[in-house]
Order: sequence, then C-alpha cells, then structure tokens
Amino acid sequence: MQSYWPLPDHVETTKLRDTVVKVADEGKLDVGGDTALAVYALQLFIEANYVGNGVYKDAIPVESVSACDHVAIEWLRSDGEEINENLVAPVLLAVAEISLQNADQDLHARWWLARTRSLHAMLLKGQSFDLEQLVVDSYESLIDETATPLDRTLLTLELARAQLIFKDTYTAKDLLDEACAQRRLEYHMTGVKAKKTKFQKLKQPALVVLASSQTPVKNIEPVSFKPVPLNSETLLEVPEYDQSEEFPSFDTNKPTLLTPIDAVILSLYARYYTQKSPSLESDAMSREEVLAHLDRIISTSSEWLTTATALWQRSAIERYSSQTIERGVLQMEALEKDFAAAPVSSLEFFHQLFVPTCRTRDTELVDRLLSLGLFKTAIPICRRLNRVVDLALCLAVSGSESEAREVLNKYLAKNPKDGRAWSVLGDITRDPAHYLKAWETARYGKAKLALGQLSLKDNKYQEAIVHLKDASSVIGQIREPWYLYGFALMQLHNYDEARYAFTRCISIDDEDMESWSNLATCLTQLGQKAEALNALKRAVAVSRDDASSGSTSKTHAWKVWQNYSIIAADQGKWAESLQGLKMLVSHDKKDAIQLGVVQDLAAVLMQGKPNELTSLENQILDFLYENLQNRDDMSHLFKAVDAWKEAV
Repeated sequence: MQSYWPLPDHVETTKLRDTVVKVADEGKLDVGGDTALAVYALQLFIEANYVGNGVYKDAIPVESVSACDHVAIEWLRSDGEEINENLVAPVLLAVAEISLQNADQDLHARWWLARTRSLHAMLLKGQSFDLEQLVVDSYESLIDETATPLDRTLLTLELARAQLIFKDTYTAKDLLDEACAQRRLEYHMTGVKAKKTKFQKLKQPALVVLASSQTPVKNIEPVSFKPVPLNSETLLEVPEYDQSEEFPSFDTNKPTLLTPIDAVILSLYARYYTQKSPSLESDAMSREEVLAHLDRIISTSSEWLTTATALWQRSAIERYSSQTIERGVLQMEALEKDFAAAPVSSLEFFHQLFVPTCRTRDTELVDRLLSLGLFKTAIPICRRLNRVVDLALCLAVSGSESEAREVLNKYLAKNPKDGRAWSVLGDITRDPAHYLKAWETARYGKAKLALGQLSLKDNKYQEAIVHLKDASSVIGQIREPWYLYGFALMQLHNYDEARYAFTRCISIDDEDMESWSNLATCLTQLGQKAEALNALKRAVAVSRDDASSGSTSKTHAWKVWQNYSIIAADQGKWAESLQGLKMLVSHDKKDAIQLGVVQDLAAVLMQGKPNELTSLENQILDFLYENLQNRDDMSHLFKAVDAWKEAV
C-alpha cells in the first residue's frame, strides 16, 4: 500500500476546506468518517511539517488553519502529554485521525489509522501508554490479517518503528530480524581491517555492514544524491576495506544496489543502535555501529527519503569529530534545500522511517552553525525559528550591533525576565548593568561568569571570587566558572579553596591539563608534594595524548613540564625531573629550566665517580653539556662539574 496519496480531485479539496473552516467557526472537532479526506489531510500535514512546502495553504484558508490551532492541540493531548507546539497546521493531523476513527473499519482505513496514530505518538513531548497500546494492537491485528508478503513486510517495519518510538528496542530488534527473514535480506555487521587515512600504513579493525538484496532489483536506479565530500588532508573520502574472511562472497569495497525496502530495514537498524546507546557522544562503539549502517545505505541506496535521512543522521553524528564536523554542517545545509524541493512521491516510505521535522532540522543546523562560529550563515534560520536571542548574537558578531540591540530591546520589553537575553545584551553593549539584571531577574549563571571575567581583567580578584562562586552554584556542571574561580583564589593565595575548585574541574573533564597542573601547584603550596607530583604526572600524560593528536597548545604544555621538573626534583625523583627538563628543551624552552633543579641534578651526578656512572648519571651529564653549557647563569656549575671530572 502506498505511503503517499495521489493528488486529490476538486471534491476532496473542497471537503477538507469546508471541514477546517467549520472547526474554526465552531471551535470543536466535529468530523465525519471519510478515508480519502483523512489521508489527504494527513498528507498535507506531513508535507507542511517534514518537507516544508505550503501546499496546504492552496487548499485551506490560512486564517482558518491558525484559528484551529488551540482546539487541535487540546484534542491531540494524550495521557496528559502535549503535542509539540511548533507544528504547522496541527488541525490537519487531528482531522485525519478523527475522520479515520469514524470511517468504515476496513483493512485500508485501519492501516492508515495506525499510521496516523503512530505519527501522533511520535510528535508528543512524552510517552502516551494509551496511544501506544492502540498503535501496537492495530499493527499486530493488521499483520495477522494481511496476505501479501510485501504488505506484511511493510506492516512489520511500521510496527518496528512504532516500538522504537515507544522505546521498546528489544521488540523492535526482533521485528527487524523478522523483516530480514521475510525479505531474505543477507545482512551482517562484522569487523574487517580498513584504511581510513591517507597516510595510514597499517590497516586497523573497523566495523562494516554487509548487505545484499535477494529480491530482484528491477528497473531501479541509484538515487542521484551527491554527498558533500570531506575534502580532508588526512581522511580518505571512503575507507578502503579488506575483504571479509567470514563472508567472502561480499565485496566490501563495491557493495551491490539495495532495494528500497531493504534500505529502509538498514535505516531502522541504525535507529535501533542509536537508541540502544545511552549517549553516542561518549559511546564510540555505538557510533561505529550506527555509522556502518548509514554508510551502507548512502553507498548504494535506491530510495530518496531513506538516503536523505541517512545523510542527515550521519551529519548529526559527525559533530563529535573535529575532522568531520564541517562536512556534517555543509551536508545539512545541502539537505535542507533537497527536502524543500522534494516531490510528494519521495515520501513513499515516510511511515517506515524516522524523518526529522523541518523545525528539528533547522534547529540542529543552526546549533551546528553557532557552535562553529558561522553566525552570518545562521541569521536567516534564526529568523525563521524566531530564536530572537541567537539572532541578536549573530547580528552583533556579523557587524550589525545596532540592529542586534534593537532586536533585544524590543524582545525584552515583552520578556523582561529572560536572563539570557539580558546577558547577551551585556555582551553586545559591554554594560555590566545588563549582566546584573540577568542575575537579579533569572539567576542566569553565565551573566555572573561574565562579571567574574570582567573583574579578573581589572585584577579585582576578591570581587571576581564573589561573582564566580555565584556562577558555579548555578552552572557548576561546566568547567569555566570553576577554573576561573580557582585562578582568582590562587592570586589571593587561598590554595585550599583553589584546590577544591580545580578538583571540580577535573571531575568534569579528567583530561583537563591546565586544571591538573594548577591543582599540583595548590597541593605544593599546601605541603602535599607527593600528591602534587601525582597530579602533574596526570597533567603530562594528558599533554602527551593531546600533542599526539595535534590539539595541545605548547604555551600551556611547557609550563606543565616546568612544574613537573621542579616538584619531581623536590621529591628526589631525579629521573622524572630530568624527563621534565628534556621536554622543556623539546618545546624550545631552555630558558624556562630552573637553575635550582639543574644544581640538584648536578649534585646527584657528582655524588658518583666519573668513571663509574650509572645510566641516570650518564643521562644527566649528557643533558647538561648538550643543552645548557652556554647558559651564563650556569657557568659556575659547569666549572664545578669539570673539576669533578678531572679529579679522577
């Protein structure tokens, strides 16, 4: 059965217009049963909210649609859960569902009712157990009554999607496995060796999805999508895989064309692995599982909506890597244009897929743009979403400060308790009074953070401590207020409180090199030198990891090694101290090597006999003469070492 409805004749259009006008006039949803009318209304709703076109405006007066919003939203509430308030023309969804409930309950009408209720459930802010039971029962009875293999598979996939909507991943997985069996789809997720970077010499293990349609692929062409290229200096556009030893019949580098339904199955498997993970951001294994499915769909899909959805999902995941985040944003921008131009026929598998709404896509895209600092590009989307505060921020950064102030002042006149708006106005005008207003009206933590930063800039450390303590009480889940709080405390020699602040920093991010280093400084000042050395060991470990990925600032890393050399020497850890000095040399910071540390190492050296040196003593001797012999402040030290060598 089709997931989309052919263009209706004039009679259906007139019926729907009259129905909506009547609802608007009477303020109640008194709708008769009519399957054709219901499916037409549902189709217009889907196009308005998922494609973004305004076709419904040609069929129904816009003012009537708007007048129905309140009554429709109230009717769509289920188990106390509200429908998403940002939907376009929710009355169309309500009319579709009521009309199908009142229509003759043949298999055709019941199938469309199950689809409508499933979409209704997806658009609720929370989970409705009554609606869930109706949807599941409907699909299960339809599957039992359906004779044709194709319809049975479609219903199985729609029920799997419904179970994923209702967070029942176990049942959904069983249904997807059943759909695979029905289609005789050869599907395996396995590990193979792969080369992913241009300069990689040894291939590393990687996940790959192998899938082959057994149903004949007749008169089907691959979709004409051209995914945005990575254009990376290091990453290959497409990984180069070894052949699978476990499944040798599959060519991992030249996958075969999938039928549309088989591509849909893989898309739902990708969704299953997404929901199975508590967080894709922190769960690298789950990310690989999801991406393996999406890449298989993108490589040879024959269905437009499935491929578009897979590209969008991949773009969303690519934000977790600095090497792919830019491609992800460019791909999202391209997809927005593709969705806007999509024909109705492209929605054929809408009811089997998880398609993001227009507003969801806009929101994700603008969030990515803002995170990358692409403020000018984000301006039209902020206007479309009515994100006034973000719009003002983008305008200000793009050079339109006067318009930004005007936008915010007009907004704050109606929303005087919006703390973020006051804070952004403070960012634009540099007026601390706006930050204070943000704190007084809404306890907006970032406003206090901004005040703390201003105080630090003026070296008003006691004042900064007050502001930053307030900020950390509200936004203590982020590092910055704690770090600056600790820094201000250190300037006033309050090392005990500063230690607590930096401990909070590393509880948020265990790889925060600067906080580990500052914690070590505090511990040293408190006389806890062994603990300080342990903290510095962690700092230098993080420094090495970051340096190998090219992300560490040498400005900060050399200071860590300087502290490491000093505290290790103080603890009598001579090998560690020497290691710190060697790292300072590698950072071109010979002048940061402390005379006292070198004197201590020289003393260790001269305790031995020149002709019976240990490995460590030999390393100290070589280091001194290779790196420090030209330092004027150490000339006396070298005279002493020379005399010691000659005394043999």
